[in-house]
Amino acid sequence: MSFMWAYNPKYCDGDYCSKDCDTCRKWENSRAGRFRLAREERGLSQRQVAIKTGVSKSAICHLESDVYDDSDPKFSTVISLAKAYRVNPIWLMTGKEEL
Repeated sequence: MSFMWAYNPKYCDGDYCSKDCDTCRKWENSRAGRFRLAREERGLSQRQVAIKTGVSKSAICHLESDVYDDSDPKFSTVISLAKAYRVNPIWLMTGKEEL
């Protein structure tokens, strides 16, 4: 499975971006980017994921906005979200495994 590129205004203004600039690649390859891309690929809102997994909406929001990039989220949170998104939890955390 491949994910489509998702514009993130935090890193790129998008107006002149070819979607292949260094800042966009940085976000797309970040842990926050993987959490967001996996959720969006399933067509789920943060609220829907929170209800489905029991993970708070604020925790999901933080995971998708680089708040946790300096520290690891709870193992149980990663497993719950990986199951909901149907992705490998190792890929979700590191980007190094196949989906």
